[in-house]
Amino acid sequence: AVNAAGDVISYQIVVSNTGNQELTNVEVTDPLLGGTVSCPSGNPFTLAVATSETCTGSYAATQADIDNNGGGDGDIDNTATVSSDQLPDDSDSANVPISRNPAYNLTKSVTDVDGAGAGGSVDAAGDVITYQIVVANTGNTTITGVSVSDPLLGALSGPTESGTVNGDLDVGETWTYGGTYAVVQNDLDTNGGGDGDIDNTATVSSNELADDSDSAAVPIAGAASYSIVKTVTDVGGDGADGTADEAGDVVSYLIVVTNTGNQTITGASVSDPLLDPLTGPTESGTVNGDLDVGENWSYTGSYTVLQSDIDDNGGGDGDIDNTATVSSNELIDQEDSANAPIAQNPSYDLVKSVTDVGGDGAAGTVDMAGDTVSYSLVVTNTGNTTITGVSVSDPLLGALTGPTESGTVNGDLDVGETWTYTGTYDAVQADIDTNGGGDGDIDNTATVSSNELADDSDSAAVPVTQAAAMTLEKSTTTTVVTEANQVIDYSFVITNTGNMTLTNVTLADSQADATPVCVPAQPATLAPAEEMNCTASKAVAQNEFDSLNVITNVARADSDQTASVLDRADVPVRRPPPPVVEGIPVPVDSKWALLLLALSMLGFAWHRRPVRN
Repeated sequence: AVNAAGDVISYQIVVSNTGNQELTNVEVTDPLLGGTVSCPSGNPFTLAVATSETCTGSYAATQADIDNNGGGDGDIDNTATVSSDQLPDDSDSANVPISRNPAYNLTKSVTDVDGAGAGGSVDAAGDVITYQIVVANTGNTTITGVSVSDPLLGALSGPTESGTVNGDLDVGETWTYGGTYAVVQNDLDTNGGGDGDIDNTATVSSNELADDSDSAAVPIAGAASYSIVKTVTDVGGDGADGTADEAGDVVSYLIVVTNTGNQTITGASVSDPLLDPLTGPTESGTVNGDLDVGENWSYTGSYTVLQSDIDDNGGGDGDIDNTATVSSNELIDQEDSANAPIAQNPSYDLVKSVTDVGGDGAAGTVDMAGDTVSYSLVVTNTGNTTITGVSVSDPLLGALTGPTESGTVNGDLDVGETWTYTGTYDAVQADIDTNGGGDGDIDNTATVSSNELADDSDSAAVPVTQAAAMTLEKSTTTTVVTEANQVIDYSFVITNTGNMTLTNVTLADSQADATPVCVPAQPATLAPAEEMNCTASKAVAQNEFDSLNVITNVARADSDQTASVLDRADVPVRRPPPPVVEGIPVPVDSKWALLLLALSMLGFAWHRRPVRN
């Protein structure tokens, strides 16, 4: 059977003279074999009675024979005709069956994956896959109406016909097509529909044959991943490098989640217990609720620093730790932290002040024992941490009243809070006598202690006013001296009229007959307002009685602290008048004596006033 163009069919044509007459000008023709055939005796030839002539010829089957199936009857029909001068033409046919086998083959292959060659893999949206599609006629018939389709590639380039460009897929010919596919994100997201590659099928169709298909698969290198970065953008208005140094400082954060892989991430969410709630996300790409490849989502949040954060130094590590977590449907959680440093500055200040001195206000001075000095002691938390275990001591004041807490009454000295204590001191005589220990004031120091800080102290000084003074009063009950040897009794009162204790208080009276007797005995120590009472006496001598009109006696009081104080007592002398003889004038001397007596009486009255230093 003929099954390929070019198959050669060899024919034998036998002409026999079956009659009783020689046949002349015998000619054999066969149009399929080219008309005249080859005969041993030539063509035409003479054929004697009862003889035969065997002629031969051949035919090369054409593609058209196969394509049209021998004209439609499935074989190649071939008719030979013999003619002669004696007989009408005679013909005979021979049929050679045709074996038709129409077939084609489509081969699809990957020639490149985004520049990585045929062995590359898809790892990003936009990767371009280049394909080659080759259709080969593997049968023995021409195939017409050939077309190739590839839904994934869309429009193809080609065909490039390897043989005659005639629009038919000739036997043994190949048609080559090219096409490309740009990977979309969904290919990566679905892992190629779930099988891990991008499947692509091309189909060839024709008039003669059923469709034929072939596929090419490109592996997908799926890598879903994301990152989360949390940063501090501001601390209390001091910028990203600021430190938290007081309760109420606001720490601002930025949280950025980035899709660092090649697959879309769904169900992404960020949590941050410290910042709850967060603001965001702000999507850098398409706002679709998916974290697309290369996209970042930004969140913001803030935290207001608590006093406890500063008090415990951020839990002990010196900063406020804050961790944000990103979750998604595809990946395990990722975390990142940002730390805002804490600046602890514990400090307090103690201020002690005088509020009153003996009822004369804060500016008063201590000028007598028993003066009450009132104090205010104020402790202020001047730092940024709560101070515990606060206590104030003041040895001079002893038990204090307080504290009065300006803020929450909780036993802690809170930041900015003041604790106020009060106390009093009653000045003693020694404070005045020693002039406050020698520096002129009463010094008083209070001390504050706590669990966190070293002690702090402050002092308040109240000036001491020293005023040493005393008076001497000398008196007598004798009103007049009328005779010689009359005894005049004197009394003396020395009084401490100042605010200091007087020591070595003595009384001297040079005209007394003996040293004055005093209570307390001299030399004495007199407290303020205390007195020393003394007595002494003097017997008027004859010459004093005869010559003086006034007995004047001056006493002097002394002490270590004061100048001498003097006082005098005068007693007039009255002598009996001389006998008067009528008609005899009074002697001139007697007139002068009367004048002197009058003057002495005036002097006595003046000197009775107290003399004070």
